[in-house]
Amino acid sequence: MLFDFIPRVDLPTAFFFNRILPHLFATYILYAFVPILSKYLGLVQAKDTTVNGDDQGEGEDSDEGGLVKRFDDGEESEEIAANYLRLRYALTPYLYTAFWEAHAHGMPVARSLVLECPERDEVYHGLFENQYLFGPDILVCPVKSTQELCKVFLPEGTWYALYDDRVFEGGGIHTVDCPVDRLPVFVRGGVATFMQSPILHYQEQPEPYLELHLYAGASNAGHYYEDDGQTFAYEQG
Repeated sequence: MLFDFIPRVDLPTAFFFNRILPHLFATYILYAFVPILSKYLGLVQAKDTTVNGDDQGEGEDSDEGGLVKRFDDGEESEEIAANYLRLRYALTPYLYTAFWEAHAHGMPVARSLVLECPERDEVYHGLFENQYLFGPDILVCPVKSTQELCKVFLPEGTWYALYDDRVFEGGGIHTVDCPVDRLPVFVRGGVATFMQSPILHYQEQPEPYLELHLYAGASNAGHYYEDDGQTFAYEQG
């Protein structure tokens, strides 16, 4: 993964040509678990008689300007995308703290498991080499859009499935469900994760409180960084 050792990086979510399959659309929008999420664009070759307001001829492809944005991938895929974008906004306090850590210490927001447990052979294996930590405590396991089951490697310790809090013991390999609407994502046990109320965009103000999610473990410790989000006043402490 090219962004494993870069503290802040943009990853264009997806660009498509021709028809977009709904399950592929849904899987790619799960890249809500990247440091900076670019605007999602689904692109198809234009078949309409007009493109960008110009007549291109009946049923002909346009060589120039013949790419149009399309999001007509079905209500199910649209709902999956919306749910994951809501989750990303809810995780803003966690993600903002991870960016502060990247700024202060150079630790990447998206981290290869090589940084977590370089001594384990599994992190170099083709089945697991694309797994990564999103911030210090959320483990993301990318899968193919057509898979229904997959194997994941969990580092030492206790891990909780993000969606239903199922408990998994780390230090080994597990087979888990991976329906198209649920990318395998796990939270490290022993941490406190901060989340905010749902918003539609970052200019919108969330509720003036945070939700604290505790995942049982040895310490149940967590970090939360906050500033005004607008100025350089944080440089003054």
